[in-house]
Amino acid sequence: MEQPHTGEKDTSKPLLTKNQKILVYGCLSCLGLIGITFFVIWVLSIFYSVAMVHLFDKMIVPTETTCDMKSDSASGYLVGPGEYCSWTVTAHDEDVEITVSVENSSSDFWLQIKDASGVTMLAEYEIWQDMSIPLPGAGTYWLIIYSKDGSGPWSAAWE
Repeated sequence: MEQPHTGEKDTSKPLLTKNQKILVYGCLSCLGLIGITFFVIWVLSIFYSVAMVHLFDKMIVPTETTCDMKSDSASGYLVGPGEYCSWTVTAHDEDVEITVSVENSSSDFWLQIKDASGVTMLAEYEIWQDMSIPLPGAGTYWLIIYSKDGSGPWSAAWE
C-alpha cells in the first residue's frame, strides 16, 4: 500500500549520482567552451572582413601603361594610383642626368632607378614639377615612373 504524501521531500535517494553529476557538468562545460569558441571565431571573422574592406580600398594595384619612347626621351600620361611606365636608359659616361617634368603639381608621381636587371632599386625620387636626377654612373638602368596618387602627363629626357 502506498504511503500518503506528506509534502516532505524524499531525501533517501539522490536525483543524480555523483558520477552522473560530473558527466552532466562536464558536458555543459564542453558545450560552453564550444559556444565561446564559435563566438570568438564569429567576432574575429567580422573584424577580419571589415579590415579587408578597408585594406582593399587603400590597395594600389600596379598597372603598366603605354609610354611614348624615343632614343633620348620618354613621355606618357598616368591615369591614377598604381599606374606606371618603365623603360631602359644606357648611360655611356658618368655624368648623365634624367630631366623629369610633370604638369600637374598636385599629383604624387615617383621615379625609381633600378639596376640593369630591373630588380635592385638604386634610388627613388618624388617628382615635383621639373627635376634633374643624376644616374649613378655609366651603365644600363631601368627607370620606372609611377603614380601614388593623382593623374597627369609626364615627360623625361636624357642625353
